[in-house]
Amino acid sequence: MDDNKVEISMQEDVKHDPGHSDFDKPVPFRYSSEEKRLVKKMTWLLLPLVWCIILIQFVDKSILSVAAVTGLFEDTHINKAQYSWSSSIVYLGVLVYQMDSFAQLMTVRFLLGLLEAGCSPIIYIILNNLYRRSEQSAVFGFILVSSGSGSAVGAAMGYGIVQTLDHVGGWRAWRWAYLIFGACTVFLGIVVFFFLVDSPTSKLLRLSDKEQEIVQHRINDNKVVKTKTVKRAQIWEALKESRFWLLCLATTLNGLQNGGLVSYSILLVHSLGFSQEDAILLQIPSGVSTALCVFVAVLIARRTKQTTYTAILMTIVSILGLVVLVVNEGVAGKLAGYYLSWAGGSTHALIITIVGNNVSGYTKKVTYNCGMIVATTLGNFIGPLIMAPSYMIGLIVFIAVNILVIMMLLFVRWRMARLNRQRQGNPQSGMTDPHLDYTDREDINFVYRL
Repeated sequence: MDDNKVEISMQEDVKHDPGHSDFDKPVPFRYSSEEKRLVKKMTWLLLPLVWCIILIQFVDKSILSVAAVTGLFEDTHINKAQYSWSSSIVYLGVLVYQMDSFAQLMTVRFLLGLLEAGCSPIIYIILNNLYRRSEQSAVFGFILVSSGSGSAVGAAMGYGIVQTLDHVGGWRAWRWAYLIFGACTVFLGIVVFFFLVDSPTSKLLRLSDKEQEIVQHRINDNKVVKTKTVKRAQIWEALKESRFWLLCLATTLNGLQNGGLVSYSILLVHSLGFSQEDAILLQIPSGVSTALCVFVAVLIARRTKQTTYTAILMTIVSILGLVVLVVNEGVAGKLAGYYLSWAGGSTHALIITIVGNNVSGYTKKVTYNCGMIVATTLGNFIGPLIMAPSYMIGLIVFIAVNILVIMMLLFVRWRMARLNRQRQGNPQSGMTDPHLDYTDREDINFVYRL
């Protein structure tokens, strides 16, 4: 395969035909065989570890819900409002071993949040650096699939622990669950320290000369080159953009539903009349539902090249599920609505993709990613508090805020499309050197992916 083909494949992924009537759609591009092998190697080295990291984080949230129906209330003497706080506090600070009171439960869950706080932003930056913009909807969707699998794994293992370890050694099942998954977390941390691929040029990739050349082309596409210099002008540019604040607010509102449903998932299903054990097992389909929704969302986004519209579609599906859960009188109907409501998780993955695709300048992208993490944290912190004392009020609030999310995404898309049309009227030739570290506003060749 000659050098020319690699160069062409890179250009086709980022450039548009100025004379084309639809400036917003990228020209289809082909991968060279060398790049396909590189992406495959990179994916197999990185994504399994990312899956383990996200899964083990999400299992904690799932296990707390299992603990709620297996003795947590009795052993720690907490009420529903305090349970909501114990779920929320993890997002403000995130090793639960054993505790006998609400104060101890709050303290250790705060520490859990504090210690895992860097995981998500670091993963986002790594994925932004390693994958082309056209690939990012799939890899960020993979993160949500990892979360869904965490829910399913947590529920399945929680059920097994309840059946086999409850009262063993004088401990209730929920204590055993946290001990087991805590040990797994420590082991995973050691593995990640030595084997996580953290940059496109990582020694773990063992790049050949040809692969190093391809990596440079991929960096050109991403418009992000890692730098140790903090550029205050880029931070200020991000903070002045209405897009930044709208995406942060949309992420916060989307996080309300995720935080509430994750924390109260088993309690909610248990309230429909199912036994404690059945309520735990019925969380497995919710993980499958999440993964299926992500798969469909990524497929639609990649086929249509319309990430924002796809995010809106998945939000609408989630709203329909919540409406069914609220108004339907039958248990089967409510359960179906509950599973459908998990489509909202796909919206979060697509919002992160919108940021990854449409923000350039290393400091600016880090600023956006930090904003997304703060917004996600805030939403997941508030969400469980809305669910107590009445599930119904929380579900109605989730419907309302999802409508607001749709409106915000429409405005963000309109704004980026407008900037594309302005640049279409003043087409530029050539490509901007990514090592100049221009932002998307400074780089006149930058095209926003809608």
